[in-house]
Amino acid sequence: MDPAYTLNDMHKVLLEGVKEIVGAQEAVALLKRAGKSSCAQAGLPLNRVNAVFIEQYGAQSGQGVALRAGRAVFKHGLNRWGEQAGITGMDYRLLPAPKRVRAGLQIMAGIFTLSTGLNVEISEEEQAWIWRVDSCAGDQDLHASAPMCFMVVGILQEFMGWVSGGKYYRITETRCTYAGAPTCTFRIEKKALE
Repeated sequence: MDPAYTLNDMHKVLLEGVKEIVGAQEAVALLKRAGKSSCAQAGLPLNRVNAVFIEQYGAQSGQGVALRAGRAVFKHGLNRWGEQAGITGMDYRLLPAPKRVRAGLQIMAGIFTLSTGLNVEISEEEQAWIWRVDSCAGDQDLHASAPMCFMVVGILQEFMGWVSGGKYYRITETRCTYAGAPTCTFRIEKKALE
């Protein structure tokens, strides 16, 4: 594993992103409540954090906090790994837009995979990019009736806004392991909203 993409670094980025949205004391308390995921493979409690946000702030507000925290996590991750990952350099920035998005999604998938141990796959359809995370099935006590990975949606939203110069793209989680699916699957529309 590349030493720059460790679970410890990912925890630091997660903490910084959550602190930006809810404040330092509240972030520490929320992440402590989320605890370590019972998934030994990953150890990164993103779904637990989403669940704690919903418990603390209610369904809609918790989703909003998770989305905003995800956006902040992307910014902190970009500051920490952007240059090393090659997405802040001129070679990357001069790629045609579709190649830049695809390359950026691949780079983010690689960082996520290396730092969490969860495999991320990217595929492409005519109208959308698909981001699939083989999530941990070991967290048996967390169940949801609908997709709940709002923090990851926020991370992807912020990436798409950053890579496109501020455009907004519809991103939805279409399948979630905590709602019974085999993977968490995110659909990133290729056409920006007007």
